[in-house]
Amino acid sequence: MKIKSYNFKKHLLYFLISTAVFALLNIPSESDFFHLGSAELRLSAVFPVPAGLLMGPAGAFGCAVGNLLSDCLGHLSTASIFGCLANFLYAWLPYRLWHTVLPVEKHRLKYVSSADTTLKFIVITMFSTTVSMAVLAAGCELINAYKFFEIFIPTAMCNLFFSLFGGTTLFLVLTNLIRLKPVVPKRLYRNTYIHKRYIPDYILCAAALLLIGLKELYNYSSYLEHADGTPFDLLCELLNFNSGRWGDVFDIILISVVLLLAVLPMLRSKLPSKERFVMPSTKPEISSQIIVVFFIFTAVCSFVLFAVLEFIFVSNKYRITTDNDLFHITLGVFFYVNLIGIIMIVMLYTVLKMLEKKVTKPISCISEYCNDFVRKGLAAELPSFGKTSTEISRLAGSYEKMTTDIIRYIGDVQQQAKREERARAMLEAAAKIQMNILPKPLKSDSFAVCSYIKPAQAVGGDFYDFAQLDDNRLLVCIADVSSKGLPAAIFMAEASTLVKCSKQLSAEMILKNVNNTLCENNSENMFVTMFVGIIDAEKRTMEFANAGHNFPIIRSGGKSQWLESKPNLALGFFPDVNYTLHSIQLESDFELLLYTDGVNEAESINGEFYGNERLISLCDSIYGGETPFEAHLDILINSVRDFTSGAPQSDDITALTIKIK
Repeated sequence: MKIKSYNFKKHLLYFLISTAVFALLNIPSESDFFHLGSAELRLSAVFPVPAGLLMGPAGAFGCAVGNLLSDCLGHLSTASIFGCLANFLYAWLPYRLWHTVLPVEKHRLKYVSSADTTLKFIVITMFSTTVSMAVLAAGCELINAYKFFEIFIPTAMCNLFFSLFGGTTLFLVLTNLIRLKPVVPKRLYRNTYIHKRYIPDYILCAAALLLIGLKELYNYSSYLEHADGTPFDLLCELLNFNSGRWGDVFDIILISVVLLLAVLPMLRSKLPSKERFVMPSTKPEISSQIIVVFFIFTAVCSFVLFAVLEFIFVSNKYRITTDNDLFHITLGVFFYVNLIGIIMIVMLYTVLKMLEKKVTKPISCISEYCNDFVRKGLAAELPSFGKTSTEISRLAGSYEKMTTDIIRYIGDVQQQAKREERARAMLEAAAKIQMNILPKPLKSDSFAVCSYIKPAQAVGGDFYDFAQLDDNRLLVCIADVSSKGLPAAIFMAEASTLVKCSKQLSAEMILKNVNNTLCENNSENMFVTMFVGIIDAEKRTMEFANAGHNFPIIRSGGKSQWLESKPNLALGFFPDVNYTLHSIQLESDFELLLYTDGVNEAESINGEFYGNERLISLCDSIYGGETPFEAHLDILINSVRDFTSGAPQSDDITALTIKIK
């Protein structure tokens, strides 16, 4: 597979960092001060496990090369070859095993963030330390540098101490506090995990531990009193580890088993994973924060305890005469400190399991459900919280009630939205019907009529009507209902129908007839202002009656003026009201503007009214020019629209212009 250039540079950088860090940490161990008989205190043991998990193969190779460089500055020998191999395995095995065995968290990619992942990390760390040091001891025995039992126990105990407390703490700090992202074999996680594929890994792990145990068994059985004739004695005679032939074969088998475990391929399956690969979040969770604090505290206590015990044993309890005495004392200190640390880790695991069951998992369930609720809405499944602590129980109960209320509220909102949608559709249909009631613009041999109407809501209470009664007479009407919206539209429809049914009557009788009928069924006390006029083109006259409506504007004698008259009561208040009929003579330049109060009372964004003065002035400018009649109404409406720009429409706007040809 071709490696992309940026990947190569990244892994090269990891290799150089790992080499430099390991070499610097390992240099002090080359001095005589850090030597314990055939073993030595290696501060570098804190680094291989974090290096392997964080940097992958590059980190493992860096640890091996770093060990060789430090040996060049101190005790370089043939054993350094096995030192390089052991430190490579020390870093490679955690990376190798983390992504294959012990499928906690359904084997989704997670690091130390829970009780189970913490236990997995500790087990892998202890196993990697044990087998890598066993490879070192077996290699040294093969080249006759040391006996297996002379180097294995001290190096394993020492490295386990530094790796278990220092290495774990270092990894947690780098991933949770500094938030470094580990190297991950992403291609591995794109396939479905099948646990049984890694049965050979478990067999090799067990075989390596069994071989190490058998090697140490002979060593310890030789110190047992009265061992003659015991099973230990018989086993030793059968294996005879001290004989060169069988001892070398046993060492070769041990090294081969560990190397075979290291080189086995990391295979899952050929089936693509159903879950999309997601890198673990670098944002620390509650459990991971507890784990970080615990291991920092444990690491500090362990190193302090080691120093105190070493000082007490060396200064007070023992008389040290040889290096061997110091070796055994330090080995005992390591044993007790490691034992205490492991007990504390078991206690941490127990506490974390309780916290997860009663605190963190319920909170995680709530968090995951919130995310599902955002993505899926009502289709999200409400989680079951089980037994939790008192505070979490109250939180869970409140959350369940809140969720139920939200679901019910959303259901109500959806139902309300459907009802509003139906009402909106009905209003739109009503608006179309209302517009169809109104007559279309008129162009005949005698008259020309232009009209405009815009309700403030979907439907409105303004209406107009005009109809040519014969060749020379035209009925015009404009009205404004006292309200807006659907009630005004219904009242308007009734009044409009009454006008159409009364159009053969005179202007004042039309008003009287409409008024009497409206008063019969007007429980809501609504009223309507109305102007009715009948224009006779042949006689050049107009008869009109006004029931409380705005005074029209007429063009007569070359100027614009109000068509004033004695006001009469609006329609709908009282029955049997008599309305005054007026008549005027029309000039040759006659033009009539009818409008509702939505025109002259239109409000600007500053709350100012359009006003009668602005209206009459506009009519003077329109009529005084050479603008064609068809454009007069458009000029008026555009003027009102510009004046009210940015302000909501407060009332229905209706206007008519009529001209005798």
